[in-house]
Amino acid sequence: MVPINMSLERVTHLANTFGCQVGEMPFTYLGLPLGTTKPTISEFAPLITKMERRLTGISKLLSYNGRLILVNSVLSALPTFYMCTLKLPPGIIKQIDIYRKHCLWDKRDINRKGKCLVAWETACKPKDQGGLGIIDIQRQNEALLLKFLDKFYNREDLPWVKLTWSKLYANESIPPHARSPVGSPWWKEIMKLFPILQSISICSPNKGNSVLLWSDFWMEQSAKDSFPQLFSFTRKPKCSINFFLNQPLEMMFSPLPLPHVAAQQLEELQNIMHNRHWDVNLNDTWSYNWGTSSYSSKKAYALFLKSPPDSPLFKWL
Repeated sequence: MVPINMSLERVTHLANTFGCQVGEMPFTYLGLPLGTTKPTISEFAPLITKMERRLTGISKLLSYNGRLILVNSVLSALPTFYMCTLKLPPGIIKQIDIYRKHCLWDKRDINRKGKCLVAWETACKPKDQGGLGIIDIQRQNEALLLKFLDKFYNREDLPWVKLTWSKLYANESIPPHARSPVGSPWWKEIMKLFPILQSISICSPNKGNSVLLWSDFWMEQSAKDSFPQLFSFTRKPKCSINFFLNQPLEMMFSPLPLPHVAAQQLEELQNIMHNRHWDVNLNDTWSYNWGTSSYSSKKAYALFLKSPPDSPLFKWL
């Protein structure tokens, strides 16, 4: 029995009644560290130990191509269960990369300091970009965690989504990503990933309460880039679309009257918003640059690494 905000007498009584021991946080639940604080590096020790055990002597018998398959199929896959829920600390990512480098270049001898044949950043590029196709753990971790933001902003019918909106973001005048991170340490880490979600998504406002008027991409480009002179006079740079639609101009801009160019841009913005259909009975939705409203960690990861190939030879080399 693990108590939370309970007196020692009551915990002891309940533990004796049910015939169980009294535990304390943090503890392991379904293989993951669970607690009320941010997980420490020591709590990821089982993952590191598991990877050490996989650095067996079999890699000595493999070619470079065989060791590359071993790195991607085994060593890169072991942290996936953790990465689906928790943001790995930089120290853990560094240690995972050390083990993968040793397996690939040093034939599992973690004490030998040999030279790598290619920089690790290059090795983590896709093969059609001149890399070895090794998974970038940090990018993979971010792509897997973004699914929580997708569920949250699209307001899926899940208990934790409803609870988070009702308890942490009852005031809908400012969207969640425009505020300082609030809530549990886990949720704060998730919210820090919003700039990544913003770079690969397009929002379709209905209520407009979870979409930033100036920064989010609800038009072809952000409103602050489309109307820079008007944006320079705003008093509410982090307001939602819903807030803008329901407030007088005196609260939104200062000073009034606006200069000629800014006034023209305000008229253009008002025309765009007037011609758009707003439905207060529907929630805002977020879709993605690959053309669908459903989130895919695989497609997000591919977008993170996408860059023009240096040479057409890489595709067949």
